[in-house]
Amino acid sequence: MLAQNDIKTNYSSLVNETGLKNFDSVGSIVTKLFPLMLTIAGIALLVFTLIAGLQLMTSAGDPKKIENARGKITGGLIGFFIIFAAFWIIRILADVLNLGGIKFLFI
Repeated sequence: MLAQNDIKTNYSSLVNETGLKNFDSVGSIVTKLFPLMLTIAGIALLVFTLIAGLQLMTSAGDPKKIENARGKITGGLIGFFIIFAAFWIIRILADVLNLGGIKFLFI
């Protein structure tokens, strides 16, 4: 059976080897992943809107296809504004609450 010191030593070496030392809480994980999530969401919305635009251009006047494409474009724009608002809400809250750890996200 491992002693308490051995467990701490093994954990410390595991953390240092895998680079997990920066992820000591849920907040730090979210802080590290937030820029990645914004980037992925932005790219997905761009692709989604471009595909919907192509569907609108190739609808050949079919009213159902036009409405479907317009609905997708509207959904893409709403998603964009939600992501944009989330970014700014987090930025403003970080400034108001003086959360220094979040500020490096928004250089």
